[in-house]
Amino acid sequence: MRGLIADELDRIRLVIEDFGVQLCGDPVVVRSHFSVLQAIDELCQRHENLARMLRSDDMVRETAGITLESLRARLSARLADARDDIHRPD
Repeated sequence: MRGLIADELDRIRLVIEDFGVQLCGDPVVVRSHFSVLQAIDELCQRHENLARMLRSDDMVRETAGITLESLRARLSARLADARDDIHRPD
């Protein structure tokens, strides 16, 4: 199931990347909407990293290999919080 979800994330990423490429073909759009184009690129990176994690045998270990710093930091912090919750006495 995880592989199927990862495949769908890859399909979504390819569509979004194609949108970004098309938009980057217009210099006026690039000048006017550069930050939006960067956000599109970040979304694509997120999809790619999440798909790779889903395909991994050890998703927690794969977190360390995430190439997008903001995503790696967010997931690492949440994993640490989850570990703390597990080990916290009631």
